[in-house]
Amino acid sequence: MTKNPTPLYRLMIVLFPTNEALRRYLLDEPYPRIADLVASLPSVNVSQLDYASDAARHLQAHGLDTEALFERLEHHFPAQRNVVAAARLEYIGDQSSVRDAAPPRTGDLEPLPEETRLRLVGDQERVMGERPTFLDVYFLTQGVERARGVFKVDAELLNPATEKWEWYSGTAFLVTPDTVVTAHHNLWFDAERARAVRVIMDYERVAPQRQRAATSVDIDVQTLRGDRAHDWAVLTLPTPCEDRRVVPLSTAAATQGDRVSIIQHPDGDPKQIALHHNLVTSVDADRLQYLTDTRSGSSGSPVFDDAWNVVGVHHQGGMLRDLASGRRVYRNQGTTVECLRRGLDALGIDYTLG
Repeated sequence: MTKNPTPLYRLMIVLFPTNEALRRYLLDEPYPRIADLVASLPSVNVSQLDYASDAARHLQAHGLDTEALFERLEHHFPAQRNVVAAARLEYIGDQSSVRDAAPPRTGDLEPLPEETRLRLVGDQERVMGERPTFLDVYFLTQGVERARGVFKVDAELLNPATEKWEWYSGTAFLVTPDTVVTAHHNLWFDAERARAVRVIMDYERVAPQRQRAATSVDIDVQTLRGDRAHDWAVLTLPTPCEDRRVVPLSTAAATQGDRVSIIQHPDGDPKQIALHHNLVTSVDADRLQYLTDTRSGSSGSPVFDDAWNVVGVHHQGGMLRDLASGRRVYRNQGTTVECLRRGLDALGIDYTLG
């Protein structure tokens, strides 16, 4: 009986901060063909989700997904014993009712009636993970609509290293017709506020070699407000933006295992979307961490749930402390929508809920 690999590969993502760390651990497994197993895994340069998922399926195929594997993980990660134990219970559970069940012999089975056999042909597909990933096709059109409310933001900041004013790029999104949210560090360098800010709308491609006509709007820096500790800020447009809808904020918090997509301006480039390898890995009251890709210039981007409601504001990525265990992990991170909503409420900003 093949088990659902999801608890196993999620455990690997939590325990091993990088693909290389997981690869080295597997090479120490007491199994004669472990070198062949590891050699058949993809390059460590793929996403953590892809590498851990593939490793879990190979462990299953070689019959190594046993109690002994979890016992060795508990011994190797004593501070994570409870995490490993919970994953073992979810993955292995009580197998007493299914162990060693003798399969029926082919000769003992009566052939299915033709009508039944044809009806069951379509029943050969399966959901591959713990949660189905099906989405209604309007997810695509709704995403395009949301993208219209995501902007590039440029700010002229004082670089303390060069003592010169330099332009930096980030991402922002519309929460009321004249209010835009971004990351605090896009508009301030420490306590020094930007001396000039502009919002660029519709900076995006409409075809491989064709770019939409973008609109640049200068912002009065006196309107900048925000929360440095939680890394979010708002700015006010000189005139309300009436030609597009605002981006709604979620009423519910993201949870571990959710999938999140990010519309952004990575490296200051035309607008792009990241929606692969997009699991939420850890959440607390003020921050959420995820595997969705970002680059420099993505700070301030809206982090969307599957209903295209904002569950976070992206602000950081790299080697971070896991929010649950405190271990160093390679993740992206944002401010939670609950934290953002509290701040917007305090400023009296009347945002839209999704």
